[in-house]
Amino acid sequence: LHLPLERLVYRNGSGHELLCLARDDGDSRRAPADMMYWHIAFGSLAMSSFYAVVDLERHTIGLAPKGNVPKESSDATCASPPTCRGMQEFYPPLNLCEDPDCSQYMFMSLDEGTKVCRWMSTVPAGFGVILVGLAIL
Repeated sequence: LHLPLERLVYRNGSGHELLCLARDDGDSRRAPADMMYWHIAFGSLAMSSFYAVVDLERHTIGLAPKGNVPKESSDATCASPPTCRGMQEFYPPLNLCEDPDCSQYMFMSLDEGTKVCRWMSTVPAGFGVILVGLAIL
């Protein structure tokens, strides 16, 4: 089933367009954009987009879309994806670029200008001192 967001837009009393969605803030342990295990409830506005058949004997519900969904929906109002820099990775559910976690690597830190993990400034000097010490031995 496909439910275009355009089907969930309504105008309030003053004529402003609003998107009819409700968020469940019950479990804060889940990632904010991870929708795999979230509770989903359809209200009357969403259900008006489908033909619904209820079979009380078998305890089942059948849904079929009304209209032509591909022609009604579009990405025209969606934000364009950002351009990631350096080692950033695009995270589609939030439409943003995530910085690399340089703290997972020893002696590395994030260069904010290039968004690349770099050696901490003291590391090359430390390696030089170790090499000189080994050469003296």
